[in-house]
Formats: sequence, C-alpha cells, structure tokens
Amino acid sequence: MSEGSLTSVETRQYLSRLIPPEIADILGHPPVLSTENRQAYDALMTQLVLEWKPRNIISWATLLTFLGRFSGTGGRSRICSRSHSKRR
Repeated sequence: MSEGSLTSVETRQYLSRLIPPEIADILGHPPVLSTENRQAYDALMTQLVLEWKPRNIISWATLLTFLGRFSGTGGRSRICSRSHSKRR
C-alpha cells in the first residue's frame, strides 16, 4: 500500500488499524495545531509505525518522541498536557 496514493481520511483509517485500542486511548488526538499539517503528521506516523512495529508502551513513547521532533509538533504530547492539567 503506497502512502502517496492514500487520501487523508484513508491514511487516518489505516493508521487507526495500526494502533492498538489501548494505546490509542492513552494517546488521544494527535498534538497537531490548526496551523500545522495533520496529513503530513499522519503519514509520518504511519511510516514510523510500519517501520518500527512498536509492541509496548515504551516503544510507542519512543516513536512519539521521534515523531514530535520531526513533525513540527516540537515533541508536544497530549499525555503530558493531560497529566499537567490534572495537577493544577
């Protein structure tokens, strides 16, 4: 399946099949701002998941850290945002 041939909706659907539900629940929505390119983020995430094949929470966290550095999100994470807001 060529990533370049997928629409943004197809990419999101494909990505949702690659991420286990228990991991998706933890991740929530991608940390992409309205000024950033969600399609590029999803495409990069898909390629990283297919290449690295993460199997546990540590490997998923490593993948997300790497993704944040190269996607323009600057490593922003909803996980960190959520836990930080609970401490207030």
